[in-house]
Amino acid sequence: MKGYVAEKDGSAIFLTKDTQLDMALEKGCNIIKVEDDDTQTVIATPEQGFLEERPLLEATRATTNPYAKVLATLEKGES
Repeated sequence: MKGYVAEKDGSAIFLTKDTQLDMALEKGCNIIKVEDDDTQTVIATPEQGFLEERPLLEATRATTNPYAKVLATLEKGES
């Protein structure tokens, strides 16, 4: 998926932050999901709000260090 845009009066900008979704709706924009094949789907309107689940634009991911277990063992002096 390419992403989400705020569209109003034929102009659109890509959204990158979660807070932009609410700001765009408050300013009268439609929120549109744009797929890789350029298919566009309206997912929110100022009048109706979100028509499907609200997207997360700033997804947070937990990462793990693959060497954490080895480092912990070395710090304990174990081998």
